[in-house]
Amino acid sequence: MTKRSMGILLGLFASIVVERTAAAQYSFTNATLRPISNTNVCLGVAGGDNMSAGTRLITWNCDSSKNQHWTTGAGYSWYTIRNQQTNIPSGACISLPNQAFTPSTVPIVWNCSANTTDQYWSLNYVSTNSQGHACYTIQNDLANFWRMSETLYTWNPAQSNGVVTLQSVTQPITNQTWCVY
Repeated sequence: MTKRSMGILLGLFASIVVERTAAAQYSFTNATLRPISNTNVCLGVAGGDNMSAGTRLITWNCDSSKNQHWTTGAGYSWYTIRNQQTNIPSGACISLPNQAFTPSTVPIVWNCSANTTDQYWSLNYVSTNSQGHACYTIQNDLANFWRMSETLYTWNPAQSNGVVTLQSVTQPITNQTWCVY
């Protein structure tokens, strides 16, 4: 192998590592999460601004309300995802009731806690949508620990007031891919 071809190979490898690292360490502040299949609806909390601990997640038409805005918290290989509108003193994070991470579990918001593994989420880069927004599957790390692939899933994303549940990763993953706006 020549020095030139070795340099090209190393440069290509470096660009792949940088791109992979950037995707793996993505975080967001005050962003909306929208299904890639319908970017007119946003992930939010049922009951809007009157949420309380235990309120389920839904999708509905994006309307700029605070309960449709999310911020990631720091983690090692995972993030907490905190809602911007909260009546809960410790904050409201996406959580799983009773740490249930099986398919069809309905995610809720709950008091944020650094010691609660059902609030740990991985952002797995999928693609960039046509408007240039990064899109991810959002996988619960507790399920990942048990070698399960449950991610946030929206039923009927073409409609507002859609149900959000955990589902195993399927192909195509359009109902499991969320774009950050």
